[in-house]
Amino acid sequence: MIGLLARAPVSTTAKATVAMGAVLVVYHFSPWPAVSLLALLGFAALAYFRLDVALAFVLLSTPFYLVTHSFGRLAFSPVEVLILACTVAWAARRAVRREFHLPRTPFDVPLAILIVAALASLLVSEHLRESARVLRVVIIEPALFYVLLTDTIRRPSQVLLLVGALVAGGVIIALVCAYQYFLTGDTITAEGVMRVKAFYGSPNNVGLFLGRLLPLAACLAAFGRDRRWAWGAACLAMGVAVVLTYSWGAWLGLGAAALFVGAAGGRRRLARMAGAVAPAGLGLVLLAGGERLRSHLALDEGTTFLRLRLWESALNMLRDHPVFGVGLDNFLYLYRDKYVAGEAIIDLDLSHPHNIILDFWLSLGVVGLVAIGWLLFKFFTKGWEIYRGARDVTQQALALGALASMVDFVVHGLVDNSYFLVDLATIFWFTCGLVVILGRRDGELTWT
Repeated sequence: MIGLLARAPVSTTAKATVAMGAVLVVYHFSPWPAVSLLALLGFAALAYFRLDVALAFVLLSTPFYLVTHSFGRLAFSPVEVLILACTVAWAARRAVRREFHLPRTPFDVPLAILIVAALASLLVSEHLRESARVLRVVIIEPALFYVLLTDTIRRPSQVLLLVGALVAGGVIIALVCAYQYFLTGDTITAEGVMRVKAFYGSPNNVGLFLGRLLPLAACLAAFGRDRRWAWGAACLAMGVAVVLTYSWGAWLGLGAAALFVGAAGGRRRLARMAGAVAPAGLGLVLLAGGERLRSHLALDEGTTFLRLRLWESALNMLRDHPVFGVGLDNFLYLYRDKYVAGEAIIDLDLSHPHNIILDFWLSLGVVGLVAIGWLLFKFFTKGWEIYRGARDVTQQALALGALASMVDFVVHGLVDNSYFLVDLATIFWFTCGLVVILGRRDGELTWT
């Protein structure tokens, strides 16, 4: 799938892909920790020679971060171990070449502020162990991935290799969802519908993940130059899976992304896109059925009622912790112990406030909220500049897809999670890195 969607040379990329895939199979399935560790070292050795392919495996593994591998009492996600292995390979390459400076990017300052805010949040955290773990897996390691990405990727074929790997992971998740829905019935039944979940604990997480991928694949299918049929087939598979999640947030986020793509092309394309989104949205509402629709429209019970009570609780929490927040991954404990609204006590296992502003503010304080706001502003400014100035259709399609993906990040994040999960954080920094790479001057990245 990666080779199908990428324009990288088949010979070298295929060999590296097979070799890395083989050692990762040994790593994951070996019952002996020593053998798994040796296999991981083998992956790092291969990554020394083809770091771009190794980074593609990081993206391919993002939806499987809950499928951990254990070393005694310690369990690690594939995303984590692959980022660390890539970091070792990258550091070794730089040491051999005596290159010790890091490339400068437009997002360095807000990224640094975000990291500082995350470190400072440990000072107010009541559950330090949980905060330290989240700091590692959703702040530090995704930031490392961003550094590796922006320092390594230099050719359009490498860019498409990485996007292809990410989309391939989405297609795998979509196929798992189809298998569960049509063949096994291994779904979550709620409010009169069967909702797919793949390897996640919630259908909403499937929608969050696929919602970030679909805009990229759709823009390449609609506006790219090569293998448009493959990108289109991937969109079809992922689109069906998103429908079967019955996630209103996912549908809303993708609808907003579609309208953004339309608006970027002028009034006529916006009108055509709106003409497609409106009946599609109506069809989804009818598909969801009366029970699920009533749950979202009622203000005295059901999903919307609980969401409003959750936001009320989060605002009360914020009133008591307005400057520094409560610390990374501490929302769950304070919510269920002190802040849960009486009527919402039936659902005490909510680990985030289901709103991007409240989530960043409570997790990282005012400084973290400013950092993410600054970063998003720079992202959309830089991404739009690249889109408007692109001279190659594939470069333009990728820039538009990255922008639309971030629109989904913001809109879906207003009513659900946004960043503080391993897959979402990794994709966020990949999207930022993609804009950095696409914006390089002629000679550094040539699309002709």
